[in-house]
Amino acid sequence: VQRFTRLTAQTLYYQKPQALAHKLVVIEEAEGVEDAAYALRILQSARKLSLSTASGRGESKTHEVKGPVSLFVTTTRTDLHEETTGRFLTLSVDESREQTRAILAAQRVRESRLPAERDRIVRIHQNAQRLLDPMSVVNPFAPKLAFPDDRLSARRDHGKYLGLIRAVAFVHQHQRKRENGAVVVAIEDIALANQLAHHALGQSICDLSPPSRRLLVEIRKWIGERDAK
Repeated sequence: VQRFTRLTAQTLYYQKPQALAHKLVVIEEAEGVEDAAYALRILQSARKLSLSTASGRGESKTHEVKGPVSLFVTTTRTDLHEETTGRFLTLSVDESREQTRAILAAQRVRESRLPAERDRIVRIHQNAQRLLDPMSVVNPFAPKLAFPDDRLSARRDHGKYLGLIRAVAFVHQHQRKRENGAVVVAIEDIALANQLAHHALGQSICDLSPPSRRLLVEIRKWIGERDAK
């Protein structure tokens, strides 16, 4: 994990060649990556960055930074650059009272545990991840899947959906059939991915922001209750 508060426009280009490969880059706020947004988009799509600089003798020198890289960014804004958000799975915060109640309860439980106990739980999860072996995933059901095709963004969102299925199957690799060293996707993986896609892809598929969608739902509910009287 690489944690940054802010990335300048040239920061990523001057990293060591393998410094970001297979890393999770965490940025506290989206404002911290505005200057480096172009470089991050290219790094995610092309899985590498190439920088050519001129030397004093009229020659050029090329420096490459290898990927792939995963990026984790938080923000309260809803007007992010379309070219940037198109490469992300966008998750919105559940602002319901029930979720607030659950968070407060979890905070109280955390305070009741010793730091050593919390560290033990984290280590269990980390060790479970270390049991996963690098391997490919094959989805024999892919030709039979369907996806909304009424907007141009579907070309990228569809890839995210298929990647979500692969990720679910990958973490279940010890419970799945294998062929030629690859994990075979099961129907259960697709079912779970469909549930996750509702939250992970819903914002990019819908033109409204999460607060606007909630407002629309409440308005429809209010109209329905009024008409029923």
